[in-house]
Amino acid sequence: MKRVAKSDEPQELLAYRQAHPLSAWEGMRNDALSGGMQAYDAIVDSLEADQGGICAYCEIKISRSDNTTRVEHFIPKALPDPGMNWALNWDNLLATCMGGSQRRNDPRHFLEPPIENLSCDAHKERALGTINCHGVLLNPLFLPAMPFPMRLEHGTGHWHVHEANANTISMPGNTYETVGELVNESIRILNLNCTRLARNRLAILHHLEREIQQARKAGLDKSVFMINLCRRYLGPRYREFFSVYRFRLGDFAEEYLQSIGYNG
Repeated sequence: MKRVAKSDEPQELLAYRQAHPLSAWEGMRNDALSGGMQAYDAIVDSLEADQGGICAYCEIKISRSDNTTRVEHFIPKALPDPGMNWALNWDNLLATCMGGSQRRNDPRHFLEPPIENLSCDAHKERALGTINCHGVLLNPLFLPAMPFPMRLEHGTGHWHVHEANANTISMPGNTYETVGELVNESIRILNLNCTRLARNRLAILHHLEREIQQARKAGLDKSVFMINLCRRYLGPRYREFFSVYRFRLGDFAEEYLQSIGYNG
């Protein structure tokens, strides 16, 4: 998971919400007469652009064009709240993958057994139900750009808490004793260490390791080839599994991200 920096609310959503403040999400999506469908299109386009076409939780590549994108409501849209319609709140919307919930001939997005390989909002809903998850789950909008609070286990592709980093940051509304606990619970709730996602991360990691080893065998200067890898994989458009590259490239990645003003 990486920080998500959101753009301004699409005008189409703003206009629709002002005209229909109590509308349900599906009501808006299916409203062809009052601009609801146009608002939905603008939402998806803006979210995909803001996130660089990667899932807000697992960072796999997503695209509406191949039906791998859906809109996630961080706080469930069905949560009763007399003061807020979470369904149409721009700051409550994220673009996520299908979480392994759709059968596909693509092991990156679907893997048997499906119940064990659900992730992201597909698993979050099963784990939490309809509750206000603010402070219970990491919100990518509030995640600081630096330092990165997770570490990757090279042998398994699993994310774990980076205790030294996690406990130097604060997260608004954290319901746990430490940010480290919040990170650990978020990994569990989103099932980010399921076999499907771990395999994806290992494939990226192995590819990157081969590039590093080739550069070393060629006698290239480490400071040069590592920065070149940072430029290739960390910006300006973020690759899928951005955080895998970031973690493996280590201090070079952090220095590079600082140099380009990285903010999500």
